[in-house]
Amino acid sequence: MATNTTVLILVTAMAALVLTGALALVVYKTRNQQRHGKGDMIRDQSDENAQVEVDVKTVHRSEAVTSRDQLNELRDQADNLTADSPST
Repeated sequence: MATNTTVLILVTAMAALVLTGALALVVYKTRNQQRHGKGDMIRDQSDENAQVEVDVKTVHRSEAVTSRDQLNELRDQADNLTADSPST
């Protein structure tokens, strides 16, 4: 009976090791997929933020150009008014 008990203990230990290895593999693959998913989400958010930043800079640049054009028009009008007025 000692031989049967020894064999049973060895088989049980081997089965426990195989199950532990399988569980570790499942956990590893699951965590890896979750990290990959989070990485894609973070990358997408980063791309969206970069696009918003570019859009904001474009709007500011456009507003600056418009303001500069308006100032140039006002300056031209002022120059025309001073050129048309008689000097004293």
